[in-house]
Amino acid sequence: ACYIVCEYNEFHNNHNSEEGGFRMRTYLKKLSAAAVVMVVMMLCSLSVFAAPKIKEKEYKGNGVVELDFTTRVRYKNVKLTVKDAKGKKVSASIIEKDQDDFDFRIKKAKAGAVYTFTIKGIRKVSEKKYGTVKGKIRVPSLKGKVKVRKTEYDAKDRELGFDFDGLVKWKNPTVSVTDGSREYVVRIDEKGKDDLEVKVHQLQKGKTYRYEITGVSYKNDNTFKKITGTFTA
Repeated sequence: ACYIVCEYNEFHNNHNSEEGGFRMRTYLKKLSAAAVVMVVMMLCSLSVFAAPKIKEKEYKGNGVVELDFTTRVRYKNVKLTVKDAKGKKVSASIIEKDQDDFDFRIKKAKAGAVYTFTIKGIRKVSEKKYGTVKGKIRVPSLKGKVKVRKTEYDAKDRELGFDFDGLVKWKNPTVSVTDGSREYVVRIDEKGKDDLEVKVHQLQKGKTYRYEITGVSYKNDNTFKKITGTFTA
């Protein structure tokens, strides 16, 4: 404002009123444009400060992405958008949003693809304004030996479940369970697209066992390799 007043006085001292008025209007237009830009920049910076930072992001398999934030967060009318490398929107849904993490699923996620995600309506607990979180996630190229993401034993139903880190296919599968000295009778109950359920009896709660699965590969691969690991009943 002081700058404009000084310019205005100078114009009146050194120029006729018509020329001074024209130059003054020009300066005011420039000032108005600059003010708009500054306001926009301030609003953008507030939005950036309000949005939490991603501490860790992980592709969990079967299209599931898990985000961990550096601080606790709040949500309001949260909206998720996911796009492929060409900028085309792909179908995605929110699985769970918690105080410090956010899980979503990309429908028909392709192995090796990179996706950009945008989460609107999220803020740090310490902020009042809601902002936007953006990031990228790469879906691993699932080839070679299938990885078991999770094992769970239900003692009541005597069911042992395996969750894999991607879509799989089967070819004469077999499953065995041992404790190092004894092999237990195992019956395959259900072969899923990304999981497996078997029945196994006489396991002791709290004891560790070893499993072996054959005849399984990733859906986009033809490498049927043996999978081994341990679990606790």
